Amino acid sequence: MSSKIKVDTIENVAGSGNVSLGSGHNLVVPGNNSTTGNATVGGTLGVTGTLTSNGISNLIGSATHGTDAGDTRFIFTGPNQYRAVFKQGGNIAGQLGGGGTDDLRFSNAAGAITMQIKGGHISAPLQPAFVARKSGGNQSVGAVTTQITGFTTILDVGTNWDNSQNRYTVPTAGIYLAGGFYQANQSTGLHFGIYKNGASYGNDSYLDAVAAAANGYSVPFSMAANDYFTWIAYCSTSSTINQNRSKIWVIKVA
Repeated sequence: MSSKIKVDTIENVAGSGNVSLGSGHNLVVPGNNSTTGNATVGGTLGVTGTLTSNGISNLIGSATHGTDAGDTRFIFTGPNQYRAVFKQGGNIAGQLGGGGTDDLRFSNAAGAITMQIKGGHISAPLQPAFVARKSGGNQSVGAVTTQITGFTTILDVGTNWDNSQNRYTVPTAGIYLAGGFYQANQSTGLHFGIYKNGASYGNDSYLDAVAAAANGYSVPFSMAANDYFTWIAYCSTSSTINQNRSKIWVIKVA
């Protein structure tokens, strides 16, 4: 059983050394404990009552937690800024600002903002998004399912489009909205499709063309990281998909 030292009052203790207790011993102070200098806690600081300060700005002023590169770090700055920076492995993972900033930001290892909540608006500048137009010439399709090729990228956040294979690979798991808009020279028996990992995504993968001038649709897909999209077409007779006006797109929505 560990022993305890109970202290009611200590007065006029002087010296330049340390007061220490061996392992397994506790120092219990039932009264008030105050200091005008710095207090350093090498282990865990547990508070069962109320932790108070002489104003919130004093409590959060220039406080840090964590020293190793792998630690989660908390940096509070003040006074009256109410700003917190959260670090993981030395990189800023999140930032809560005040004093005119009023935003919450998350960053990646390179320091680029991955998500920001500011003024009630959420922005995710690195969220996967892709648009391309068909520019490699008109493409004939018949009864055999044919992959649509020959695209020029308009937008590709994250560079996830493989132009050599004409497919879009998702970088992270989630719900993606994939779609296409096609112009063809005729619509009889013409079908467009979006494939997931080279196979149809049920009946939702297909669009039956109803007019030669305007045919577009989008379908939500549940995707794992490194799943990919391809775009296909087939026609019971034959048709030509026109370049320039035909487009495809992908955006992560959840």
